[in-house]
Amino acid sequence: MGTDALPSIIRKGVVCRMVSVAVVSRYVEGIDFPASKQEIMDYAEERNAPPDVMDILGSLPEPRDGWYANIRSVWDALSELE
Repeated sequence: MGTDALPSIIRKGVVCRMVSVAVVSRYVEGIDFPASKQEIMDYAEERNAPPDVMDILGSLPEPRDGWYANIRSVWDALSELE
């Protein structure tokens, strides 16, 4: 996915707490969607995500239907935290 498809706050390379999109992406890249918040966190933890990345993922709201449909829906949820 190109950066043009990402929300502006993500396009700037910052999710929140100054953790870059590239860093968060490294730990969630390859996950199968749809995925729950817990599945996303488990996936990142299995890849030894550092505490700041786990904190960011932990701040994700629970999706209304219980699942994030794709990585874009994760970025959208994170951008709403700002």
